Amino acid sequence: MNSAEKIILNAAMSRTERSAQDWFDYKNSTPQSEMPHMLSWCGGFIYKNLQSMGKNDEYLKGIYRYNWTANQYRLGRLAPILEKISSEIEIAPVKSFGLNNTNSSLGLRPIGDFDFFASIRDLPSLREILLANGYSLFMDIELEEFNDKILSSRGSWSYHKPPIDDLDVHWKLFDEHSNKFNEDIVKSNSYLSESKWGRHRSLTNEMAAVVISHHHALQGGGSYSGLCDLNLILKDCSFDQVRKLVHRVGFLDVFERQLAIIESVTRIPTWKGDNRPTNLPRVLPNITIKKLHMFKFIQEKTLRSSLIYKMWLLLGAKSRVEEILLKYIKAFSSWSSYMSTNIASVKLTANLQLGTGWHYRYPGNNFQWTTYPDTRVILHSGDPGKFELKINLVPFTWGICLSSRIECFINGKFFGNIDKTGSSFTFIVETNEGINELSFRSPKPWNSDLNVLTFNWLRMQLPVESILATRILNQDEFK
Repeated sequence: MNSAEKIILNAAMSRTERSAQDWFDYKNSTPQSEMPHMLSWCGGFIYKNLQSMGKNDEYLKGIYRYNWTANQYRLGRLAPILEKISSEIEIAPVKSFGLNNTNSSLGLRPIGDFDFFASIRDLPSLREILLANGYSLFMDIELEEFNDKILSSRGSWSYHKPPIDDLDVHWKLFDEHSNKFNEDIVKSNSYLSESKWGRHRSLTNEMAAVVISHHHALQGGGSYSGLCDLNLILKDCSFDQVRKLVHRVGFLDVFERQLAIIESVTRIPTWKGDNRPTNLPRVLPNITIKKLHMFKFIQEKTLRSSLIYKMWLLLGAKSRVEEILLKYIKAFSSWSSYMSTNIASVKLTANLQLGTGWHYRYPGNNFQWTTYPDTRVILHSGDPGKFELKINLVPFTWGICLSSRIECFINGKFFGNIDKTGSSFTFIVETNEGINELSFRSPKPWNSDLNVLTFNWLRMQLPVESILATRILNQDEFK
């Protein structure tokens, strides 16, 4: 955090003469063209703080009014569909859309989309309502891909209606926990209320604070946008209850690091007087590797037999067992995987087909992730022979990826490792006639220090940009 960021955050999160003066000194010494982008997120907070102290800033007033006008316009556009949804399905607004403390305002910062929680049981009905009203799944994800990859791998996905209407539907607020955990914690920390767009569940301030803190943690260390929301809502919370909920979710240490940042910027404790927190144990809830086991990520639709595949994993994913099984079933992956038709981010040759284990697509990426514990590609070969197999990774992404070594197999036989020595790897592989299945596997045991908050990142294996297979002709074929 540089000095300018510290001044801006301090002015956004505290109401003192010193923070106000520091802001005006910074503003007066900085050309408007050089003002940082973070003011679009923090400017509204600074404006309200200055206003409460009897001070004014026309520049910040413009940011506040712009945010308020844009957010009111977007919410007005969405009000009819939200009213229709809430008349049939119980939803709970979350994140910036769900801030319900008295100090919140639509002018504080921009709202990119409108997030709400709904039970996973209500997703089919919700989908019908949205599709009937002109919405589609973000990136035009096909329903089969959504059900097989996204629903099991994450807790939210957006629906879009041109030109600007976006709804982000959450069936989990905490991706690392089960659907039941998420439903239980929402139900026990919310209450039914009414609004201009219908009856819904409002999160308690304490629960809203936990959701904001959790979401901010997932943004990474370079973002401070969520801290202003968190700092504001904590003023209307039972601090003790917030920490108990954070402890229940399992990221108490992360939450306390966020508080340390707020206090280092504002030099003001986030708790006062009788609201001082009790001492909670620092041991995280009993979330073990088994609860985040590989079976959680098995993609049923891209497997010929998920039962046989799971049995093989339970037996230790041994290559010898795989060789025997593949003599009879040819491949674990479905021979006509739906992923072969709609995955555009990997440049595949015509005779390669994506199988099980590939992650859902990320918008804007020119690569596709393979994932723990095993990701597969089918190579079609007319005759037995040798192929040169070239696998290209995205250098920067592979460099920061936590995977250090991925083992490569064809038809159950090991043929090489992918490691950090480079980002482009070439192998010579022996193929059978017809179906051949490539497998990329994470060595076991998996990361024993698994951080449940970032489990989705930790299970990423390879950022694959392209897989190219070239037949090596023998001397007779040259003639």
